[in-house]
Amino acid sequence: LQSVESYNLLLIFSVRHSFSRLTRYLLASMASNRIEPDKVTEKLVVRYLVSNGQWNTAWQQVMARYSSVANTPLPALLELLAPGTRNFPRLPSTHPNQSSPHRPQHSDGQHADARLLRIKIPADTLVLILHRFPTLSVDELARLPSRVVSYAVRGLIRNGHDAPAILLTQNHLKTLPFILSPAQAEFSQGLVHLHLTTGAIKLANYKKRRRLVEALLSMHPSLRPNATTVFLLMRYMARSHRCGIEAYLFFKHYRAQWGPTVDSMENRRRIIQYALKQRKLGIVKEIYR
Repeated sequence: LQSVESYNLLLIFSVRHSFSRLTRYLLASMASNRIEPDKVTEKLVVRYLVSNGQWNTAWQQVMARYSSVANTPLPALLELLAPGTRNFPRLPSTHPNQSSPHRPQHSDGQHADARLLRIKIPADTLVLILHRFPTLSVDELARLPSRVVSYAVRGLIRNGHDAPAILLTQNHLKTLPFILSPAQAEFSQGLVHLHLTTGAIKLANYKKRRRLVEALLSMHPSLRPNATTVFLLMRYMARSHRCGIEAYLFFKHYRAQWGPTVDSMENRRRIIQYALKQRKLGIVKEIYR
């Protein structure tokens, strides 16, 4: 039975197993039989082109078809981002015991993801695509793989687009169920912590980032600051002439408010380092207790 659905099934098989000649034959057969491709076919064509190192061709075809990122179906955009997201690790410990699945091989013997790793998406085009994610509905965002969300937030932050990165993080937090699994909680907390990896090292940024992180964590009752939150926030104090006092007072306040979960040897070492820099030996003694 010749239909777009049957061709799509065959294309899924040929693209998954990197049978390039079969993929080309199927697409040519669809054209000769005047079978119109649907959105699934288009997604598979983009996947085929990207996995074969033809990212620019895939991008040009998508833009020729839809004219803008805003009009492009989300599945096609996800395929264009595959060189980054396919091998992009989930945030730490989201799936600590999950082993990597077996990767299909190309007919020439190379791993499918090996070619993706060599593809560099142009920075301006990447940012253009990533700006689509903060505009997604809550339902669309909830269906995205976690690695795509973290990749998009990190990509926006690294390219200096803090506002859409914050919006995307806020929208992700809105998708969370009331009761979180440990993996969901840790992933979401890690996503918030990405916003502590940017900005100049100065006290004004500490205050700004602290307000931001506290606001983000307050969006869900299961999220709260932890030792990593404290460690990352204290980095902004490093160049202040009051770094020892500021770090000590911040740590003391947070420990009283949130308990021992914000305490760690790494945090205490950082406070001692700052206190010695400021020659505040009293703080060093207090932290050593």
